[in-house]
Order: sequence, then structure tokens, then C-alpha cells
Amino acid sequence: MTSSDSRVTGTDLVWLAGVLAVAVLVFAALFNFAAHPFEDAAILMRYSQHIAQGHGIVWNLGQPPVDGATDFLFMIVVALVSKLGVPLTRAPQWLSFIAHLLTVALIFVSARRLFRAPAWLAAFLGAYIAVGPALNYINSSFGTTFFALFALTTWLCAVMVFRRNSTAYAVLFALSSLLMGLTRPEGVLLSLLMAAAVIWYLGPRASRRFFTCYVVVFGVLGLAYFLWRWHYFGYPLPNPFYRKGGGLLHLRSLLASMHNILQLCAPLLGVAVVLGIIVRDARPSREATASLIPVTGFTLIWVLLSNEMNWYGRFQYAILPVILLAIPAFLENYRDRLRLPTLRNWRRHATAVILVGVGLAGALVWQRYQFQVEFFPDGRYDVAAKLARYRDRGYTIATTDAGLLPLVSEWRALDAWGLNDQWVAHHGLVTPEYLDRYHPEIIQFQALGFSPLVAPSRDEFLIENEALYETELVMKDYAEARGYRLAAAFGPSPRWVDYYYVRPDLTEADELVRLIQETDYRYYTDGRKCIDYARLQWHEPAPALPQGR
Repeated sequence: MTSSDSRVTGTDLVWLAGVLAVAVLVFAALFNFAAHPFEDAAILMRYSQHIAQGHGIVWNLGQPPVDGATDFLFMIVVALVSKLGVPLTRAPQWLSFIAHLLTVALIFVSARRLFRAPAWLAAFLGAYIAVGPALNYINSSFGTTFFALFALTTWLCAVMVFRRNSTAYAVLFALSSLLMGLTRPEGVLLSLLMAAAVIWYLGPRASRRFFTCYVVVFGVLGLAYFLWRWHYFGYPLPNPFYRKGGGLLHLRSLLASMHNILQLCAPLLGVAVVLGIIVRDARPSREATASLIPVTGFTLIWVLLSNEMNWYGRFQYAILPVILLAIPAFLENYRDRLRLPTLRNWRRHATAVILVGVGLAGALVWQRYQFQVEFFPDGRYDVAAKLARYRDRGYTIATTDAGLLPLVSEWRALDAWGLNDQWVAHHGLVTPEYLDRYHPEIIQFQALGFSPLVAPSRDEFLIENEALYETELVMKDYAEARGYRLAAAFGPSPRWVDYYYVRPDLTEADELVRLIQETDYRYYTDGRKCIDYARLQWHEPAPALPQGR
């Protein structure tokens, strides 16, 4: 690792092309073009659809704005791309894939140019993120990689402030922080953590210019956006934060966050252990130490929210690029002592090259194995596709699963859990009186711990989210008290069931019940064919269970 290694040469471009080729090949081999959006991703797409149609950021047409899509900037960009003619179902996937490729490229280039890492190490870091869980997020239409890209650019600006402490880089850091905060609300907290790392690195006096630029650019523009959104939506924070936070500490979410971070970078911890053995007096560089501030802080902040829909650790993924760049930052202090092999001198270090090559290949295989791209049919999508033929009737569905069902059916929807309903989020629980305002034609909810065969019981089921459980009971009692017909109760077990009720006074009530019952209902976590426990209750023929289970 010599000073000449800091230049991106023609050979580096070949390496970079190879790393990007790996990302593209993995995408081409594993991406499922038949995949439909995942539940939370479908929520954002409904907002983007309404924006593209010119209705603003609304959940139901004709209603006041509501901020249920926490990925604000991604939502806007998806709407713009959709407006340009890209199908709504493809826009988030292609945007996420482009962001993923840019992240892979930036990891490689910054490792080479900023940290003078050998080309093979920079390529490994790029390949590591290329074969990780990003394909799962892209396949499911999440904007996770979009957010991670801005987390990376913000941290790279912080590194440049470490080294040059110029006004230009301070302003770039603030602007990138603004984009990161617009993409996800936790981006604001991550920006503050990165700014704290800069101040720690430079010291209070040397960081005055940085701090001034940060306050003027990020503070003023961020405050302007905050005041606008407060005026536009009527409340300061995104709706899901009122629903999923609740002003409580969520210890299970903290444990899940720590587990996800370890899973994302377990092979990298092995590298750190090996380095500690080789260089017994190893001390990380100040830049590597500074990265601990955003990494540790970002891991801990998730104690503030419940862990629902943290698909493949997507809440924690944005910090992975920062962790990856901590490796070449750490090695900068020991490049002479370690004498890491390059392509020119590999024969003098043949044994080391073989061992390192096997270790790196093993790390990539482990990463790909841990985050296999999976897609399973979802019965909610199939039911919603059938309901779409009634989209022009003005019907309403009240549901706790406000993703696929409202997006695909295009029905007016009441989100009874409250992620997309201001009244529910701020009152804590849906009520029969509030359900009466919508007089829904269909009621759907996912029952945790009960079914037509199993009575609700807190003693027999460990309930992780008490408010969600109470919501399910309210909806069940409401449907039965108002005489709704139980069309189906699909589930892989009698303790995990999707209920569907139909209002009996509809002209199409019999047809809707039949369409729901005839659905080949699959469970979204593993694609298993579900049993209709409502039919078992009515003593109608039920699907045969597999032998030996």
C-alpha cells in the first residue's frame, strides 16, 4: 500500500468493472421479476401512486394528507419516475438497484483513493456489499439501498472533513445529511451522530467552521422542511413513529438491532480478530475510531421503535458501508508492518495470498448464504387482485395489513393499526365508533394467537405488541357485533390467521365471499398453502394436512 496506490488507475477500473459485474450477475441470477412488493413497501407505493396522479401525499383520495410513508424522498422520486412512464411496480426496484450499484462503486473507489487499500481488498469490500441482503430489499421494493447510498456519501464527506476541514466539504456534508434526513427520519439522527464524530475528531475549536456550516445548511434547510411538513400534515413526526414508538423503550428491538449488526458484519469481525493476533499492539486509526460513534449510536437508537417489518435487518443496513470503510481506515496505520500483498508481489507471499483468498471467498459465500434472496406468494396479494374488479364501487376495506390489500385492490382503506391513519395513531387504538365512520364493506386483520378454533387468550400466547393484539380483538368483536359474514380465516396454523369478514347487506356479498374462499391462499413467510379455519369451524371439507405433521 504505497502512496501511488491512492490513484484510481486503469487497472482499478478493471477491478471496479469486475465488482460491478458481480453485482449485476447476482441480481440477474437471483432477482424474481414476478415478485410483488412486500407489505410495507406497498404502503409507500400507494402514496407514490397518488402523488403521480396529482392528488398529493394522501392515503385515500379526497382525504387530508397523511405521512405514513417514512421514506419521504424515495416516495417522491418513485412518483416522479412513475410519472415518466416507468410502471409503479418496477420504479422502486430499479431505483434501489441503481443506488445499490452506486454504493458498490463508491465503496471500491473510496477504499482505493481515500484509504489506499490494495485493489483486491477494495474489490472484496465492494463484493461483500454486492452479495449481501441488498437483493432482498430490491426484490421486495424497499428503498433501503437508496437510504444506504446517502449514509455512505455523508460519511465520505465526514472523512474529507477529517482530512481537510474545508468549508466546501463541510457544506457537502450538510447537504448530504439533508438528503439522508429527507430519505428516512432516522437519517437525521445518523447525521447528528456523524457530526458528533467529526467534532470529536477535530476537537471543539477546530470544528467551529464545520459546526457553523452544518447549522446554517442542514439546520436551516432541515428546519424549513420540518416546518413545512408540520403545516402540510398537521403533526411534526411521521405517522408510524407515533404508532410504533409510543414513547416507550423497546428492548426487543435493541436486541434485534444488535443481532442484525452482528449478522451483517460477522466475517469482518473475524478479520479484526486476526489483525489483533498478528499485530498485538494494534491501535485503530482516529478515523476508524471515529466510525464507532455513528455505528454504535445507530445500533442503539432502535430501542425507540418496535421491530415490526425489519425485513432482513433493513433498519440497520444503512450503517454497513460505514463499517466496511472502517477496515481500510484501520489498516492505514499498519500498511508498512503488515506488508499486505499486491498483485505485483503476490509470488513472494504465495501462502498468505492463498490463505487470504480462501478467507475472503469464504466470507462472500457466508454473506450470500446468510441473506438468500427469497420470494414467496402472498395470499393477501391474490385476494387484493380479485377485489380490484370492484375498485370503482367506492368500497372500503378496514385492515391491519395496509400494504398489498389497499395498493392492489385500489379500494378506499382504513388502516386500523394506524400507520396511515392520523386519528388511530394519535388515539392509540381503533374504536367501534371510528369503524362506523367508514362502514367498511370488508374487514381484514391478522390474528395473533387465536382463530375460529382457538379462543383469544393472553395466558396461552406470548404477545409482543399489546396494542396490535387489542386492535385485532376490537375488529373481531366489531365484525361479529355488526353481523358481518366470516368469509375465511386463512392461516398456516390456528394461532396465526388472516380473518376476512364481508358486510352482509352488499349486493355482491355472496360473490365476494366466494372469491375470497376460492383463493389459493399462501403464507408470505414461506409460501405454505394455508388452511381456511373458518371452513373447519363450519364443518366444511378442509384441505388435507401433509402426512406425518
